Amino acid sequence: MPATIPTVDVTYPTSLWTAACEGLDKDELVAAVRRRLPPDGLTATYLRSKFHLREATLRLLDSRILKAALESLDQDIAGPLVSGLSAFQRVTEAARETLGDVEQPEVMVVLLDPHPVTWTDQFEVEVSVDQDPIAQFPFRLVVGVNLGETSLVVRKGAIEAVTCELASLAVSFTFADLTPPPWAPEPRPLSVRLDLHPPLVVPLPADKEVTKVPGPRQATTMPPVPGAGKGSRG
Repeated sequence: MPATIPTVDVTYPTSLWTAACEGLDKDELVAAVRRRLPPDGLTATYLRSKFHLREATLRLLDSRILKAALESLDQDIAGPLVSGLSAFQRVTEAARETLGDVEQPEVMVVLLDPHPVTWTDQFEVEVSVDQDPIAQFPFRLVVGVNLGETSLVVRKGAIEAVTCELASLAVSFTFADLTPPPWAPEPRPLSVRLDLHPPLVVPLPADKEVTKVPGPRQATTMPPVPGAGKGSRG
């Protein structure tokens, strides 16, 4: 029998940790990433020439820096995902339509094979002694959500709901330009149901401005779903 696809009922917001690392202990992840670092770790190259530190102390600093860096997994996933979808041409067209047509203020947009939605978070963890910065350690977190057929409820120019029965979430975490990344788990299959409270207003480009993301193949606009916009969404 095929494996059951885990369902993630995404609220707004939902952390990347919740979506990608369910059941994973943070200390275990720190230890796993540290084992995949270069032999000298993170801090030895930067601090050994400035301070007389034992190997055990350097390893402890490595773990603390990694733990601080992995707090980036606490970031919201729903916001960037829906913002990426809002850039599709058919979604912006639907937003215009629902703002301009008082008789049909809500439509469902169905995207077949939409482009992956990706974003990158680059940041540094700073080490200080007596509030004096002595070293910065750069990290990069790359997140990608590859969506199958996706439906969005657009009402009065805003996205109220997103549904995708089959998607996958890929995460890559690395230090500086280290390759391969010390943490890049296998993409996780997901089934996403997302209700936005409040709805996300779709940014509308000027008439002559090129939409940031082209419309996906065979994108279509469908009539409102019976009862949509009522009940839990008020």
